Amino acid sequence: MEKINTYFKIGLGKYNSSYIFKQLRKGRFLVNNMIWNLFLQTGNVETYLLLKQLENEQLDETLLTEYQEDEEIATLQTKM
Repeated sequence: MEKINTYFKIGLGKYNSSYIFKQLRKGRFLVNNMIWNLFLQTGNVETYLLLKQLENEQLDETLLTEYQEDEEIATLQTKM
């Protein structure tokens, strides 16, 4: 698995992966907020269910990322 501090080349520059993850979280927040506002305006149950599905997927992804980070820390500690 890739280390958290690896770099990705995007466009002309390099960005730290933690920066990219922060930007993804911001984007997800904006999408969730937009869907929530749409639900408030329309009252459409399917819109609400879509929001809950996205939130659950984001929670699963967050838990997986935290698990991977913990695993990497444990690996580093055993190598010392």
